[in-house]
Amino acid sequence: MSAHKTGLRIEGATENNLRDVDVMLSEGISAVVGASGSGKSSLVFDTLYREARHRFLATLQGAQGAVRAARVRAVHGLRPAVAVGQNVLNRNPRSTVATAVGVHPFLRVIYARFAVLRCPRCGEATETTSAEEQLALLRTAAATTPVEVVAPLVRGALGTHDRLLAGLAERFGASCVTVDEAPWSGAPLDPGLPHTVEVRVGTLAPADDARAARALLDAVAALGSVQVRFRTATGLRVLSRAPLCTSCGAALPSVRPQDFRADGPETAGYELAGLTLPAFLRLDVSRARAALAGTALPPQADNASRHVLRRLDALDALGLGYLTLDRSSPTLSRGEAQRLRIAVLLANDVEDLLHILDEPTIGLDPDQVRRLLGELGRLAGPVVLVEHDRTAVAGAERVVEIGPEAGSGGGRVVFEGTPEELWRADTVSGRWFSGRERLVPPAGAAADGSGARLTVRQAEAHNLTGFDCAFPIGALTVVTGPSGAGKSTLVREVLVASLEAGEPRGCAALEGPAIRALTVDQSPIGVNPRSNPATYTGLADRIRAVLAAATGVPAGTFSFNRSEGACPTCAGMGSVEVKLRFLPSEWVPCEACGGRRFGADVLAVRAELADGATYSVDGIYDLSVREALPLFSHDGRARRIIQALLDVGLGYLRLGQPSPTLSGGEAQRVKLAKQLAATKPAQLVYLDEPSTGLHPADVPRLAALLRGLTDRGSTVVVVEHNQDIAAMADWTVRIGPGSGPDGGRLLH
Repeated sequence: MSAHKTGLRIEGATENNLRDVDVMLSEGISAVVGASGSGKSSLVFDTLYREARHRFLATLQGAQGAVRAARVRAVHGLRPAVAVGQNVLNRNPRSTVATAVGVHPFLRVIYARFAVLRCPRCGEATETTSAEEQLALLRTAAATTPVEVVAPLVRGALGTHDRLLAGLAERFGASCVTVDEAPWSGAPLDPGLPHTVEVRVGTLAPADDARAARALLDAVAALGSVQVRFRTATGLRVLSRAPLCTSCGAALPSVRPQDFRADGPETAGYELAGLTLPAFLRLDVSRARAALAGTALPPQADNASRHVLRRLDALDALGLGYLTLDRSSPTLSRGEAQRLRIAVLLANDVEDLLHILDEPTIGLDPDQVRRLLGELGRLAGPVVLVEHDRTAVAGAERVVEIGPEAGSGGGRVVFEGTPEELWRADTVSGRWFSGRERLVPPAGAAADGSGARLTVRQAEAHNLTGFDCAFPIGALTVVTGPSGAGKSTLVREVLVASLEAGEPRGCAALEGPAIRALTVDQSPIGVNPRSNPATYTGLADRIRAVLAAATGVPAGTFSFNRSEGACPTCAGMGSVEVKLRFLPSEWVPCEACGGRRFGADVLAVRAELADGATYSVDGIYDLSVREALPLFSHDGRARRIIQALLDVGLGYLRLGQPSPTLSGGEAQRVKLAKQLAATKPAQLVYLDEPSTGLHPADVPRLAALLRGLTDRGSTVVVVEHNQDIAAMADWTVRIGPGSGPDGGRLLH
């Protein structure tokens, strides 16, 4: 039996900390679990996805070598792969939900070709007929009686129109020309008056065939007229390929789909289900789907409509029905942005793809996780999840655990099998997922809310329903509820925004002391490879100072952000951007410095540090956080930063790891470490889903850190779905019961 039918087989994977790993993944949903930093992403992204991408790019002219092959002996049954990670965020403010999932182009087509246009002069609906419709109507009208076909050419325009009239008389005869609704006498027209000019191009008799009818319509079009008039014994009928008001006769210019890119006056009158396109985009996904599905459209619109409905269905199925189509992409949470990309996969329905997903359950409660798994099961091809969520792991067909610890203590397969078998296994994941080990909340942790507190009055931003909510000062408050219920709105856009502005934002009032707030979210700590944990936390300053003291070389020489220290080829990036046609750019290691960022003369400088060993500057950046601690035993500031990184569970992280490669959870914990290392912490610290990327076994350490912040006097407010974190809270706020307009209420 082929590997395609039996699953994916990885043999001899040695990326990063992996230790010659052999593993089998299923044809359905496989979950890769393990402690934070154990090597899960190294196996799934750095091995499986890298190898798939390498093989694909090797087939494209000019792209060979853009991605190196994975460090693996063999991968059997490998398909083309698509990966949805956490650290790919769209920060373009012009990007919206509608553009991100690809419904906007189809909506523009529907509005341009099939929407009802209301006349700006009288407000009545206009009519438009295609050339084929005009042909059918003309033949029907001429079935029993001759029909004169007239081309309107000038309507209410000043001038003599001498050249036009002469040309019409020469081609069709003066008797066929009508001026101001009367036969033209041949006399010159008064240039100071508005005139209307028409010409009869011919007559269609009942005996004439379709070719004769088409020739008459083509003659009208050749004259530049978008209108045609049929004159029969019973009256006159006006048809137009451009919008024509049947009430006042106003002719309006045609629009193209691209005209709907901007909200201009030329598109303002076009309506679908009684809504202009901007109004339609203000609907949430669920209501937009209902509006489009309930609108009668001609068969020609079926293809575009089907594409829109399929994408909206996918969004709704993934629990994103509360998002408005015009919601700006940068305002989405990391979990929402990730599920948006998963929705595109579901809607496209491409078969035989390998789907690689990094914690797609971020921000979802257990019911929403189960719904997500049902949708992932519809994908035509294997699905590999890097996961920490118990409900998601329980829904997988096969589970692989990498461990047993982080960094150099991990990189081995400690379990392969079904979720039921994992629950019985004596591994870190087996014990925590089965509940044999769990976080025990401290006794008497809950606050009664009677002390000092911040009180939000009439919170009403977005979907919030005008409730009052209290946050005890100096306590750990956890805000829970379904995805899209309004949790982040309450904390980020009301509480924190009001504190930062010094006046109410999204509420009637904020009562309590004026305190300094800090947001610790999952946004990247930097946008290019120069940024890393050492530069973000300030540890890089101490590295330069220690090296300068040990060598006598100026500290600036040890900075890859300055010309005297940086590699001249890559300017300190360590990587060079390779632009690919029709594909995202790839960053490949700089050939001049080998990815080490510094110039050759700087790399040659070595210093003996506190542990007695000698190091070059890039050698220090290549150390893990845990390995770096002994080097700075005599530097209090550096030691405090490193210890904070250890405390947040990032001991496995390299000091110089480029920030674009960090997951959202890792970036957030680097920010938290910077706050922990500060001599004066913020008075209020807001964290959004801090358990993201954490194995359940790592959650107690996070809980202890949050408790440590409150012990130092900070007020900590956490938006979180993890029930272990919620159980540690002094004060709990629950928003719900549903998402979007079905949420926004204070339940507890």
